[in-house]
Amino acid sequence: MLLKELCIGQRAKQMLIWTDIVSLPRKQKANGNGLGSSCNEVDAFFSNPREWDGHALSPIDVQTESVLMKIVFQDPECGWHCNINTTAMISDFHQSMMSAKQRNVRVFHLGGHAGKGLSFLWNADYVAAKATEFNDDSIALILGTVSGKNGPMECAVLNACWTYETGKILRKRGMPHVVSWRGDVHDSTSQEFSERFYRALVEQSRMSLVRDYRKAFDTATGAMRYSDDRADNSQNVSGKSPFVRGKGGMNVVIEPPWQRKDVIMFQSKDGDSEPVHVWQTKGSSEPATSSSVVAAASSYEDTYAVTASTAFPMYTR
Repeated sequence: MLLKELCIGQRAKQMLIWTDIVSLPRKQKANGNGLGSSCNEVDAFFSNPREWDGHALSPIDVQTESVLMKIVFQDPECGWHCNINTTAMISDFHQSMMSAKQRNVRVFHLGGHAGKGLSFLWNADYVAAKATEFNDDSIALILGTVSGKNGPMECAVLNACWTYETGKILRKRGMPHVVSWRGDVHDSTSQEFSERFYRALVEQSRMSLVRDYRKAFDTATGAMRYSDDRADNSQNVSGKSPFVRGKGGMNVVIEPPWQRKDVIMFQSKDGDSEPVHVWQTKGSSEPATSSSVVAAASSYEDTYAVTASTAFPMYTR
């Protein structure tokens, strides 16, 4: 789907949001090692380019996610300070990491487009017309210089599709904790997780200096799975996958698409979590499993591609 051109008014709105967020007051507070350094910081980078390698990218709403994070961190007494860049380029990332130790950056956040076999897509320029890719291992090497034993950074939140493999690379390079998505994630789901996760961290800081990222992750995903709009989620997740007749008369397991999308992981030095399904709402219709669809599918992946495209029109990252 072709995206609308970014108008001057939208660009001005982005700059206002950026200016407002970086000006959030900071509160001096002792960190976890007892030193009187500045409060804990989050560096959040959002990218929403319109084109990658000649192909139009689906529209996603990173603006809403950035505003939600702004609201979470707006209290100067919360013990956290959030730096948000809504038109992030690779050069912004480099600049941020150069001062991460001095600023006591605890969390690195990415929000935008990624894909299977594709690294996170940064803006090629501030106009956000085209995307540019930065090798996952290069990002991991840089983050490794300021995380774990080498610096204050403790957690990376990769709020984009298919970031699980990237998370594994970050873990190998020394990042203590990583939040990632195992496959596609709907835009609205990623926004909700971001708000709930950081709100949980802020609530922790009001009671203790200990930063428990796993607990914040469990709090966020638990609230998402058992909220009212997911009343039937337990059935979707734990129910048996249906068998349908595939080519050659063989039975093929068709896993419901809501078990393939919105699957989040917590990767940690203390052990990885089980996959957590936080599907928000089912599509307007049940997955198509008619004989005509199955007959047209040559493999499990083909069958899934057909059912997903017809039943789940919401945008993913």
